[in-house]
Amino acid sequence: MPVNAVARLAVGVADRCRAGKRGRRVTRPPVRQPDMALADVRREAAVLLPGAGLRRLLFWRHLLVFREQPLTTDPSEVLH
Repeated sequence: MPVNAVARLAVGVADRCRAGKRGRRVTRPPVRQPDMALADVRREAAVLLPGAGLRRLLFWRHLLVFREQPLTTDPSEVLH
């Protein structure tokens, strides 16, 4: 979280500097609060995508990785 705070501070300072030069305020796209907690996302992913992994990334982002596994490793079992 310290990296996130420092990055946000740097963006805020840069916005103020740019706004001062142009004489207007810099606007950012709106950000919506999450609908689900991370624990809820993990639970849903475990049900819908067994074996999926969820990782935290910088700047409050998350990565959900799912690699589909083959149903069988024996080709003779396919279509029987």
